[in-house]
Parts: sequence; structure tokens; C-alpha cells
Amino acid sequence: MALPTKAGFGPLFLWADGLLTQLPYELPPPNAIAFLFSAVGAPILIGAAMQQHTDAPTVESIEGLVLSDAAIAQRVELALRGLAAPSVGRSR
Repeated sequence: MALPTKAGFGPLFLWADGLLTQLPYELPPPNAIAFLFSAVGAPILIGAAMQQHTDAPTVESIEGLVLSDAAIAQRVELALRGLAAPSVGRSR
């Protein structure tokens, strides 16, 4: 399977390129997108899967703590802060 190119993701890569130009270190757009997806998207996939195999109180908890707009916004903010953090200890 071939990796996607900038032409294949258009707006997503434009957004990532804009964000990445502001970082204090070099990070290829596919790495930034993978990081953001894992931080933001993976909990949504896991939470949705868990909802199908649990009781009602736990489903409500998952919806509030993992799937709510506030929870997603918090993960986006934390991921962006992580990307913007100083490069202490990072290899160049």
C-alpha cells in the first residue's frame, strides 16, 4: 500500500504545513497527522467499540469522558500543545 501524498490529502496537508512552519523543530506532515489522529481519533474509535459491549452507565460515562465535544476539544488542545512544546531532549 502506497503512502498518501500531499495531492491525496489536499486541505489536511495545507493545514498541517501551516501548523508545522510554526514549530521549533522539523516534523514531516504525515508524522504530525499520525500523531494528531492517534491523540484525537483513537479514543473515539476505542470508545465507540467499548459502547457496544458494556452496560448503560458505562456507555454514558464513555460518552461524557471520551466522545463529547468537550473531550475531543481537550484532546486536540493537548495534542497541539504537545507539538508546540520546546524540543527538550528531542533528537534532531
